[in-house]
Amino acid sequence: MRNMRGSSIPRKEKTLSFSLTGKPYYLSIDTDYWTNSTVPKFVWELGKFLIDRPRDIPITAVMNHQQLLWNVNRTHVQRLVNLDFHSDLQTRHIEELHCGSWVSYVQWRRWGEYIWVRPEQDPSLGACSEAHVWDRGTDWKRTMSIVRDPERLNLRSLYRNCMGIGLCMSPAFINETMQMAFVLLITDNKIPYREGDWGEHNMICKRPPGYQPSSTSNDGRGARELTR
Repeated sequence: MRNMRGSSIPRKEKTLSFSLTGKPYYLSIDTDYWTNSTVPKFVWELGKFLIDRPRDIPITAVMNHQQLLWNVNRTHVQRLVNLDFHSDLQTRHIEELHCGSWVSYVQWRRWGEYIWVRPEQDPSLGACSEAHVWDRGTDWKRTMSIVRDPERLNLRSLYRNCMGIGLCMSPAFINETMQMAFVLLITDNKIPYREGDWGEHNMICKRPPGYQPSSTSNDGRGARELTR
């Protein structure tokens, strides 16, 4: 079960440009990243991001996060950056593909890097793994978790080296006002949109591609925690 408890958000960094230079990446943005922010702030930041985006970067919008998996896989990059309240990452032994496990199903994960950008200081608040250690047991080559305050984040600093953008509504984790704002933003900016399950409970029972039961996995000790 995803933990939706709130906590105070530290007001620190203004941008994300520190570590996203040099290597191309796919950018995933979940609306619930702004769970504890105001709707006007969400509309303002995402609106500016969509209006000013370079038109040569492919972009799509989906209702449920697992619907982005096809887009992430076909980019063939080696870095996934996910702005999200939740980690959406499970152990390599996961058998159910859904909104809280889709990152574990990325085809190129075993030689790639996953960066979870979260709004809360405590990563356990958004951990999807039952172990409450957000990246324990994963077979991603490298994982990193970063704290960024949504109230101060400059989304437009993320255009550089971005090879694709995916927007996710996550209706089960935001209120109706934010849902309506999301729909208006993608409609006004003519973003392609794929509908899904309003309940977020749709899942597919299968192992991740390239699953190896005995492969070396990340036990959580090797992950980087970057907060300043």
